[in-house]
Amino acid sequence: MTVSSSADFNRLSVLEDKVCSGISNSYQCSRAMEKTQLSAVKGAVSREGARLRIKTSTGSVVELRDSGVEGTDTQLTYQFAGFMPAIRQDLVHVQYFEGDAYLLVDPVTARQTRLDAMPVSSPDKTRIATASMDLEAQYNANRVRVLKAMDGDWQMEYSTEPKSWGPSQPPVWLDNNTLRLVRCLKPCSGESHQTVPALLRRTPEGWVLTDEKRP
Repeated sequence: MTVSSSADFNRLSVLEDKVCSGISNSYQCSRAMEKTQLSAVKGAVSREGARLRIKTSTGSVVELRDSGVEGTDTQLTYQFAGFMPAIRQDLVHVQYFEGDAYLLVDPVTARQTRLDAMPVSSPDKTRIATASMDLEAQYNANRVRVLKAMDGDWQMEYSTEPKSWGPSQPPVWLDNNTLRLVRCLKPCSGESHQTVPALLRRTPEGWVLTDEKRP
C-alpha cells in the first residue's frame, strides 16, 4: 500500500514546529501560531481582544470568546490554528488550564465540531481521524475517532477509549478505508515502553482494529 496522509495536517505540523521552536507551553505555542495564521487568511478570521471572530461566506460571524483567568482552572481560550483546504474547514485550538482540544468551524454553515486532536483527512477527504493519548494525567482524552462528512456535518463513525494502551502517534491513512496506528502499551513511559503497530480497517460490519502483521 502507498502511505497517504493529510497534506493539511503535515503542513500545520511543520509550521507549528517552526513557529513554536523553543516554546514548551501549548498555550503560548497556539498564540504564536495564531499570529502567523491570521495574516494568511486576510481578514476572514480576526481577533478583537478576547474574541476570535470567523466570518462565513453567508455573512454570519462565529464568535468564540476566551473566558476565565489564564493559569487557573477557569481558563478557556480559543486560538486560530489555520484553514484546512483539503476539508475546507477552519481549525481552532482550544486551551484549558490542563489539557487541550480542537474545534472545526465550517466557513459556510458555521457548524462546529469538537475534536480531541488535530484531524488527519482520508485521501478522498470524506473522513477525518483523530488520536489523543493520555494514560496517566487524564487531562485529555485517550481515544481514537473517525468521523465522516455527511449532510454538511461531521458524523461520528468510530470511537474507542482503550484502558491498556494509547495512540502514541498521529493516525496515517493507507487508503480510504485503512488507518495505521501505533499503540503504546500502558504505562507507556520511559525508554523501555512497548509499542505495537495496528491497523484500523473499515469493513461492511464497521471499523475493526487489529494488530498489524508485518513480514
